[in-house]
Amino acid sequence: MGTSLKQANDFLKAFKGAVNDGASLFYFKTAKNWDVLTGLGMTLNLRTEIILLLQPTDYIAGPLKDDKGRKGMWWVFGVKYNSNDIYIKIKLTRDRKGPKPVCISFHIADYPLSYPLKGD
Repeated sequence: MGTSLKQANDFLKAFKGAVNDGASLFYFKTAKNWDVLTGLGMTLNLRTEIILLLQPTDYIAGPLKDDKGRKGMWWVFGVKYNSNDIYIKIKLTRDRKGPKPVCISFHIADYPLSYPLKGD
């Protein structure tokens, strides 16, 4: 059985709540993630704004196990920005300080994105 709109909404609510309550959103610093910022003229703050504006209907996949064995499950979302499909992979985990929101991917999609929770 696939992920429901409610499950995607619950995850986003918890993720956004952690950020809005002061948890720092940690970004993996990869060339691919940096290229989208520079290539599209996007600021670091805009990237965070886009993530905080995600809706359950932007859901693509998840929850997915972390293939590196780290805590937490990955969720994948997508949005349009300047006619580009942006692939976003995030999770919410905890450390000794509390909730830890993480973004491992924020880049132009490598393939067409499919949104299973969007209505026609």
